[in-house]
Amino acid sequence: MAERPQGPRLTPEAEPATRRRLRRSILVVVSVFAAYGIVTSLSDRAPGWATMGREDFPAGLRELAFADGALAAGKPYVIRIRRTGRKRALPPRRMALSVVAETRATYRCDRRTRCPWIRVAPLACSLDAAPTVSCGFELFEFGRTGIKILPRRRCRLTRPGIRDLDVPCPRGLVLGRKLAPLPATRPAKRPAAKPAPKATD
Repeated sequence: MAERPQGPRLTPEAEPATRRRLRRSILVVVSVFAAYGIVTSLSDRAPGWATMGREDFPAGLRELAFADGALAAGKPYVIRIRRTGRKRALPPRRMALSVVAETRATYRCDRRTRCPWIRVAPLACSLDAAPTVSCGFELFEFGRTGIKILPRRRCRLTRPGIRDLDVPCPRGLVLGRKLAPLPATRPAKRPAAKPAPKATD
């Protein structure tokens, strides 16, 4: 039976150099994975509004802090909306959000998989040179079913009669003074049906 060919034998001088190269490669791989873990943990850190609960609401709005600005009383915030289709080469549209006297932050959590669900409304929205309309800003997080599993934070701009617009989420939400909850509105009662007129001979 033929003997299995052996690889080249390392000289005493070449063996330490090979081990050094191997250790260096292992350190590079470990460093890459460690850096990836640090970046992932930092990017997945929950913003302040994601840890708020029902007991914090309703309240006035002091500030919505974004990466490039803030929305507060007397301080509008501009959202840039990229164009699609044939107009994608044009500059993005500008949606200016402004706080009004009635602006308040409320909390809802109808589904266990969408909590928290925070709504800041009403706001004044102005798209480019269009007239100002009423709008709202919603912040919510998917993936909570008792245990937080892969949370996905979403934010959107809501306008009556227009499709909701996905927008960047703020880094922080600073509430003002606590407000009394709005009275529940009951649906209007239907008018009583009138008795049918009696047939006459």
